[in-house]
Amino acid sequence: MKRYVLLGILLILGVVVQTNASDKPVWKNDVTDISIPSIPAQGIAHGVEFKVEKASLQNGILELRQGQDFFPDQAFMIFTFLGNDESVNGKTITVKPEDGFGVPHIHFKYKVEGKSTPETEMFMKEYTMKIEFGQTTGNKIEGKIYLCLPDGKKSFVAGTFEAELKCSAKE
Repeated sequence: MKRYVLLGILLILGVVVQTNASDKPVWKNDVTDISIPSIPAQGIAHGVEFKVEKASLQNGILELRQGQDFFPDQAFMIFTFLGNDESVNGKTITVKPEDGFGVPHIHFKYKVEGKSTPETEMFMKEYTMKIEFGQTTGNKIEGKIYLCLPDGKKSFVAGTFEAELKCSAKE
């Protein structure tokens, strides 16, 4: 009897471990047709675990960053290029790896050991992204993101965020 109880407990734990492991986002070739996970935004930034500690939206630029110093430890900056009269409220932005001119630009920042300022890589094509913005409430907007970059370390961020609005009321 004890053996069956122990086996049952191990099976339950195995299912729990599998469920938790599958919930964690991973780098993908194309994220435009998948569901964005409903977990706090996280991922990998140049080979290092990344968790969004601060999010802001200013003049159409969404910044998801980790690190409390003036320069972030890691950051994903998304230049949405929305027009002056466009709002992000309720907007979804998708980018396929094969999309070309006219997609948002990504500035990816990460610290390198021995340097006080972060390195920056820019991506204007060959990445994949899906952003879903909610509605503004006060000076904040909730959203979801899944962004995968084509860098050698397969950097990505996926999950939910709440961004502080820093400028225009249209955002």
